[in-house]
Amino acid sequence: MAGYFKDIWLGVSTVLIGMHITFKHWFKFKKAVTIQYPHEILEMNERTRAHLFNVADECAVCLQCARACPVDIIDMQGIRADKDEDLGLLPTGKPKRMHLIKFDIDFSKCVYCGLCVEVCDTKSLHWRAPVEPCTFTREEMYKSFATIPPDEVERLIAFDAERKVKKAEEMAAKKAAAAAAKAAKAAKAKAEAEAKPAEAGADAPKAAKSDVGEEKKETPAASDTPEKPGTPDSPDAPENTPKPEPDKS
Repeated sequence: MAGYFKDIWLGVSTVLIGMHITFKHWFKFKKAVTIQYPHEILEMNERTRAHLFNVADECAVCLQCARACPVDIIDMQGIRADKDEDLGLLPTGKPKRMHLIKFDIDFSKCVYCGLCVEVCDTKSLHWRAPVEPCTFTREEMYKSFATIPPDEVERLIAFDAERKVKKAEEMAAKKAAAAAAKAAKAAKAKAEAEAKPAEAGADAPKAAKSDVGEEKKETPAASDTPEKPGTPDSPDAPENTPKPEPDKS
């Protein structure tokens, strides 16, 4: 019998404990915590990762954010400015060298990791709070942050294409000049190599003649004073030459 009443008491007491919060809100008339989302939005913290925003004038078009994104939702494109063109300074103090003609983000695929914001050197890409965009179509989640008008974008693209063609022609001309110089150098070396054997062949007969002359000079003579032909002792005298008779007187 005691267990029966104990179970009744436990059931009633646990219900009262569970309904304590409900009774508290019934009789204290506190402000409602429920809001009509998305027509009503709560005030968010400044560091909330709610909405990415890029300031085009401060973007260096370094592509670091696009490389860091793990889901590849950032599509950006830039064109290098001309040498004489002044685009101002970046927040880092360096001169701006690129035109930002395209910077699109597909928020329908964003995982809100914040890696793109961390790698941005100029901090042009940042979280914007307390804005929480709410859309009803996927097309509205594709945001563009480029500020250059379309006609100016077309002009920049045409200028960049013309500049690339000119640079390619200059590079081709330099390569052709280098190839021509290399060919001329090779032809000169070949001509010099062919001229050396010809010169050596022309000098060979002169060297042989000089050797023969030296040999003749070095050959010793039979006598220092040449003998007159016809004398008895002379080897050139003829055999029938009569000998002189002795004087009898």
